[in-house]
Amino acid sequence: MAVRNRLAGVRPTRSRVWRALGVCAALALSGAAASGCRVSDEDLQRWERTENGPDKLAAVLLHDKYDMRLRVEAAMSLIRMKPRKGRQVGLEVLVENVLSNPSLPPETRNAIVAELVPLVIEQLKMPPPTTQAGQAAPPDESFKFTDAAYRLLTFERTALVADAGLKDEMKQALTRWAMADFERRLNDRSQAYGMEQLLRYIGSDSVVDLPSLMSKDTKALQLKKMADIVAKIGSKATREEAGKKLVEIAQYIAADAWRSDPQIVAKVKADNERGGYEVNEKQFGVQLAMFQEETLIGVLGSMKQVGGSAVVDFCLQLASDPKPPEKWRQVALDALQQNLDKENPKHAERLLAIAASDAPGIVLDQAFARLREFKRSAMIDKLYELFKTDKWKVRRSAAVSALQVSKAGDLDEFMRKLATAEKNFALDEPIKYGAYLGDLRTDDATPAKWGGPRQAIEAYLTKGSIQARLTALGYLYSYGTQADLPKIQALFGDKEKIPKCDEAAACQWMCAVPKKDDPKQNEDRAITTLGEFAELCVAPKMVQNRPPEADDKDKDKKAPAPPAPTPSASAAPAPSASAAPP
Repeated sequence: MAVRNRLAGVRPTRSRVWRALGVCAALALSGAAASGCRVSDEDLQRWERTENGPDKLAAVLLHDKYDMRLRVEAAMSLIRMKPRKGRQVGLEVLVENVLSNPSLPPETRNAIVAELVPLVIEQLKMPPPTTQAGQAAPPDESFKFTDAAYRLLTFERTALVADAGLKDEMKQALTRWAMADFERRLNDRSQAYGMEQLLRYIGSDSVVDLPSLMSKDTKALQLKKMADIVAKIGSKATREEAGKKLVEIAQYIAADAWRSDPQIVAKVKADNERGGYEVNEKQFGVQLAMFQEETLIGVLGSMKQVGGSAVVDFCLQLASDPKPPEKWRQVALDALQQNLDKENPKHAERLLAIAASDAPGIVLDQAFARLREFKRSAMIDKLYELFKTDKWKVRRSAAVSALQVSKAGDLDEFMRKLATAEKNFALDEPIKYGAYLGDLRTDDATPAKWGGPRQAIEAYLTKGSIQARLTALGYLYSYGTQADLPKIQALFGDKEKIPKCDEAAACQWMCAVPKKDDPKQNEDRAITTLGEFAELCVAPKMVQNRPPEADDKDKDKKAPAPPAPTPSASAAPAPSASAAPP
C-alpha cells in the first residue's frame, strides 16, 4: 500500500496512490458511496480515523474529478488527523505527497491553497479553550493548524503559498494566535513546532505586542522567556518597550511594600507548608527578604537581555543608591553590561561617581568593569583623576582598569599619573600594577611578560616617582627571575621613603621574612624604604619565579617551588601575576 511505502521512507507518487486505491473502485469498496463513486464529507471525516485514510484523502486531493470544495475539505481532514506514533502523518501527506507532488498542476495547487489558507486562519482565530476550576485544561486543537501554517509557509522543496498577500495574512494570524494565550501556548508540548521557532520565522513584527503581556503578575519563568524572545527577535523599539515594563515590575519588587503583598505572603507560607517548615516571625521575614532578592535578580537578568534607556537609567539609579543591599547594586551594574551608551558621557560620569564612593567592593568591581567598556579616550582621564583619592582600593581598581585599556605606548603616561597617588599608597598597589604591566602589548601584540616593553618598564627602577619605581619592582615581583637579580641589587641600599599610609587605611607596608635565628620561621618586617622593598620582598620572590617560557612549555613537568617570602598577612595581600581583575 502507498502508506507502507511512505512509512518506509519512499515518497508515493501520484500513480502509486492511484494504484493503491484503484481510484473509484477502491473508494467504492471502502464504502464511500454505493454508486457514482461519490465521496461525501462523512467519508472524509471517517477516513481521518482509518488506517488507509491518509492515502484516500490524498487521492481526493489529487484527482481533478472532485470539486474544489471537497478537495479543500480533504486537506482540512489531513490537518485535523490525530498524530500516529508521534508523527503528524496527515500533515506530512498533505505537504510532502500532495501539494508538492510534481504531478499536481501549479494552478490547481494555488487554487487549493487559496481556499485552504482562509480556513486555517479561521481556526487560528478560535478563542483558547477555557479551564474550569479543579479540572484539567481541554486540549488546544489550534496547534494542529499552527503546525500546518508553519509547514505551508516554510516548506522548501516547493513554494506552497505563492501569493504574498496570503503569506502576510497567515503570519498575522499566527502572531495574533500566539499573543491570545501566550503563557500557556508557549509551554504546550503538543505542538510540533515551538512558539519561539514560529515567532522567529515571522520576525520582529511577531513580538510587537509581547511587552504588553509583561506584568507583576506574570510568572517568573514566563517573564524570563518573554524577555528572552523579545531580546532575540524584537526590534529596538520593542526591546525598549519591554525594558520599560521590566522596570515597572522591578520597581514594584524592590519596594518595601512587596514583602507585605498578600499574594507574596501567601506563596511563602504555602511553600513552608509543603516543605513541612515551621518558622517564627523573624525567620519568615528573612524568607521574604531572600525571596524578594531572588525575584528582583531574575528581573534584572531579563533587563540585561533587552537593554534600553529605561533599563540603563533604572540600573544606574539602583547601583548609585547606598540603601539597597549590595547584591542588588552589584547585579544592577552587571545588567548594564553592553547596554550602556558608549557615546554618552553622563553614563561614564555616573559610573565614576559609584567607583569613587564608599560602595562595597563587589559594587566597585562592577562599576569599573562597566567603565572598561567605554573607549579609552572617553574615560582614561577620569580614571587618572581617581589616582588622587585617599581610598587606595578605589585607586587600585582605577589603575588596573587604566592598564587593561592601555598599550605599551601608554606606559609613560601611566607612570607619570602614579605620582599623584600620594595618599595611602598601599603595598598591594605596586605588586598588582606590576602584574598587569606584564599584559601591556607593543604594536606587534607582544605582551611585556614575553619581552615586549620590558626594558621600558625596568627603566623605571631608577627614574620617576617613588610610586613608579615601586611599580617597576612590582613588575619584577611577578615576572623577574634569579637571572634578573643584578638589575635590583644596586637598589638594596636605596633610602627613598615609602609613601606614608594612615593606620586607619589598613595599608601598612610589611613583608613576612625569615627570622635571623630560625630561617624556617617567618616574621613580619616593616618596610619603610624602596631598598627594603627590593631586598626583603621582591628579591626572594624573583629567586623562586620560573621564567614565563618555562611556565608555558613545562608547567606540568616540575613540582612548584616552595613559596618565597611575601608581603605579610597584616598588609594587603599580594596577588600573583595571574590574579583576576579587581
